[in-house]
Amino acid sequence: MKKIAIFVEGQTELIFTRELLLKCFEWQGIWIECYTLFNDVNLIPVDYSYKSPNAIVYYQIINIGNDAKVLSAILKREKYLYSQSFNKIIGLRDMYSKEYKQAVKTQEIKPEINQKFIEGHLSTIKARAKHPEKIEFHFAIMELEAWLLGIKDIFFRFDKTLTDEKIEMELNVKLSAIDPEREIFHPASLVSKIMKIVGDNYDKKKGEVNKFMGRITKEDFHSLLESGKCNTFKGYFESLEINTTQKK
Repeated sequence: MKKIAIFVEGQTELIFTRELLLKCFEWQGIWIECYTLFNDVNLIPVDYSYKSPNAIVYYQIINIGNDAKVLSAILKREKYLYSQSFNKIIGLRDMYSKEYKQAVKTQEIKPEINQKFIEGHLSTIKARAKHPEKIEFHFAIMELEAWLLGIKDIFFRFDKTLTDEKIEMELNVKLSAIDPEREIFHPASLVSKIMKIVGDNYDKKKGEVNKFMGRITKEDFHSLLESGKCNTFKGYFESLEINTTQKK
């Protein structure tokens, strides 16, 4: 059985990854276990694990609870994971962070700063990891919510009045015409503002993230891949090896 460990910065990323895997595998041939890393040492099981009969790939998703600690957690646990026959380690965190805001000092996305952060992580992996070739690290630019903004008609499924035109009229953003990861500095804030138009909320709570994921289909993920938007999602999706490990 192929074994892949995925380290993510928070609850939103854990839920998103779990549901992405389950829906794209169609709940077949997959074994998922979800954990929170406590005190940098103990893995605490969280909702929810899933094991299908005759699973051919095992994913362990670990919520670190801190964007700045995702890489260090990978490096600390790398030796143990390889001793447990894991084939690959994946990291996922947002680019939007305290250190990013300090670096840019404005509410702008700076590709050169993005690249600096990416190269810094890759250099650390190369210098400190025992097997850097087995580690793949990803940033969602600027936040994972940019991927939600890139999914066509997702807001319409919450409320039929939340059309592209309605959102543009209320917030002066035409989602169909932009690549969210190139133009939205704080995607989670925009998602929150959109939901407030219809009296709903989004502040990354577990129930709210689950509501979004419950409205996203396997076809939505593939449409996003083909849209030319959110290349960071494409890189993460390919890293998960969904298309190469699932049954045909």
